[in-house]
Amino acid sequence: MINVAAAKRYAQALFELSRDSGELEAVQRDLKGIDGLIQTCPALKEFLQSPVIPHRKRQEVIDQIFKKQFTRLTYHLVLLLSEKKRLNCLRGICQAFERIYLEHCGILTVGIASSFALDDRQVSEIVRHLKSSFGKDINPVTTVEPDLIGGIRIRHGNTIFDYSFRAQLEQIRKRIITA
Repeated sequence: MINVAAAKRYAQALFELSRDSGELEAVQRDLKGIDGLIQTCPALKEFLQSPVIPHRKRQEVIDQIFKKQFTRLTYHLVLLLSEKKRLNCLRGICQAFERIYLEHCGILTVGIASSFALDDRQVSEIVRHLKSSFGKDINPVTTVEPDLIGGIRIRHGNTIFDYSFRAQLEQIRKRIITA
């Protein structure tokens, strides 16, 4: 099980170290690449999560994959995670670091759910409205949720703006019941 709180702590520490050492963009690229590797390579994901691989063998593989291709900070993070038996947190750290990095750059990641796939024009229009509302650049993450029936649901952090037909029907239902 991935410990989200631990992933956030590691990501915050790595962010501060990389920012202070002037390697912020390089580490961000590293972690984005690692996240992509974990997503697309089931063998790597299994390797990172397997408790039965001997430490020495794990160290050799980490050296082969990470030592020459990634920054010193990224490599040492992976070594530390291996030593602490927390490699299963690596993907969570990558994702938490990306959120911290985007926030640092003044970019909000906003989830936009709709009942059908939105085209580029629709997403651009929503992003334009959100940018004017929040006063920051927007990184949209779109998903399709057919149960919304129609409309959209926008999520930023713990805040949800629900403009779906489903939510409107639920509000009408509650008004009828309480009337």
